[in-house]
Amino acid sequence: MAATLAALVLAAPGLAGCAAMEPPQVSATGVDTLVSPLTTLDARDWSTTLDHPDLALDAVRSFDDGSTLQVAAGSVQVGGVATTALVDTAADGSTTTRLVAQDVEGNVWWLGLESSADPASDWLAGEDGAQAGLLLPASPRRGDGWATAGAGQAGESVSTVIATDAQLTLLDGAYSGVLVIETVDADGDTERQYYEPSLGLLAFTDGGVVVGAVDVLGAATG
Repeated sequence: MAATLAALVLAAPGLAGCAAMEPPQVSATGVDTLVSPLTTLDARDWSTTLDHPDLALDAVRSFDDGSTLQVAAGSVQVGGVATTALVDTAADGSTTTRLVAQDVEGNVWWLGLESSADPASDWLAGEDGAQAGLLLPASPRRGDGWATAGAGQAGESVSTVIATDAQLTLLDGAYSGVLVIETVDADGDTERQYYEPSLGLLAFTDGGVVVGAVDVLGAATG
């Protein structure tokens, strides 16, 4: 993988000026101006809330492989930042917990990992050289890419926005305006995640097979 997973700095393309006309000003969007992973947690101003629309999760989300995803109660302090625990429970009962926090601009960052199946892979940003990485930008843009964690950490990967308006059909119905993010880990394995604003994670791929959430539409309207 090119340059392994060194910090990615993504900025808007420059516009060449000329003496006769000033170029138009282009506001930063997507991951423009963001650096991931973070060399220090002080690099961002942190919010006390987690309200990114693509992470909407008011109850336990069940998937058709028997796994579940839920937000744990309370918060966990990581380097002075209050994080929210997203707990993924596999069908065999093992858990993977991602500690996430949102900055004041609405970007969601991954600050820690806890695995019941592999405690040796656990890490917290700021400890033993571990670095926080971007999980979801505030306004995802097709083609955006970023490193999700520091080099050598569990979860080390590069994510890329494949689409922001995809169509997705699951057993409980059809969805539109779906955000699709592809993540390639350090071993070259690929996973895709499918999100819809206000509904959250709809599906993900496991070995190329789409694993869909169960009765999302019914839970949203019930």
